[in-house]
Amino acid sequence: MPSHEKDEHVNYQKNFFDQHVDLFKQEIPPDVEARSAEIVRLILRNPESERLLDVGTGTGAFIRHYHCHGLPYENIVACDLSAAMLAEAKQRFPRVNFWQGDILNFPTENESFDIAVFNACFGNIFEPFDVLKHVVGLLKPAGRIAISHPCHSCVPQLRVLDPELVLRLLPSREELMEWCAALHLRLSVYRNETDLYLAILDKENIGEG
Repeated sequence: MPSHEKDEHVNYQKNFFDQHVDLFKQEIPPDVEARSAEIVRLILRNPESERLLDVGTGTGAFIRHYHCHGLPYENIVACDLSAAMLAEAKQRFPRVNFWQGDILNFPTENESFDIAVFNACFGNIFEPFDVLKHVVGLLKPAGRIAISHPCHSCVPQLRVLDPELVLRLLPSREELMEWCAALHLRLSVYRNETDLYLAILDKENIGEG
């Protein structure tokens, strides 16, 4: 698609979340928090030593869970398009590293992250394949990507309410397998449930064998 369409979409996302940050400052329901904790438990493997890229961090809904499972704040790089969302996240978690912008413009730090997490944001991404391709280059050889949502049933409703904000539903197993084949990834976890979505894509070491 033309680059101006992507730029328009990014600006729409940025402006929407800048204007609605108060919605995301509200207390998260206990059941959603419980599923968030379960997702984080499944995606972290060696939390004391891992480095994590939190894409679309918002106000930092997952950051507390990362830390509760043993991940040091200093090992987290949280990024978002919205300055207002990041300002709230910085106030809550001052020891975390923050970066504002489109993930496609995230500086190339070859093989520096153990995991990249897309929580409750993947359906908003304009070019999911291009984003995954870029992020794969940021991962260590044994790194992985997690795509998650602790309130999966909300995604179709949000897409109906604002299809310009939520461009698509979360990927099916078939879509993920196609991306994995093209990007040398392996689908190691796939849970597509009513209120919990989680896909973990492991980076393959193409030098092996």
